[in-house]
Amino acid sequence: MKRNIIFIFSIFVMITIAGCGRKTADEAELQNESVSIEQPEIKDATLITPEEPFKNQPNEFCTVIRKLAISYYAPNKQVEDATAFPAKYCLLDICLEKIDPNAMIINLGDDDEVVTTSFELIKVFESELEAKGYAEKYKIIDVKW
Repeated sequence: MKRNIIFIFSIFVMITIAGCGRKTADEAELQNESVSIEQPEIKDATLITPEEPFKNQPNEFCTVIRKLAISYYAPNKQVEDATAFPAKYCLLDICLEKIDPNAMIINLGDDDEVVTTSFELIKVFESELEAKGYAEKYKIIDVKW
């Protein structure tokens, strides 16, 4: 009987130490911090820039700020669990002259009305506060907080 209790206890200790391969909250947080997000490189000179958010735009509704998942704001990053990374606010150009057939699509509408369009990622904001300050400074009117 004593041998069985010791055996069961040692199995319990081994399982606890191994942790079933799951990451603790601290380990997951460290993983989140290890992935740096670079600002996108703007390839087309006709597109807006972070310094000129309305450059060559036909109207003020072409420059928008939306909260996007990591698969949108860092599509080249390979991450195991995209849900472990927070969505970030991003500056988008939605009035593109040249639409790339592989471009990403975003829904600018809501749950009732779906309005999709291609977009070019211009800037990724580190926080909601930074995005709000930018929107206020440049008077971006199409923003969803």
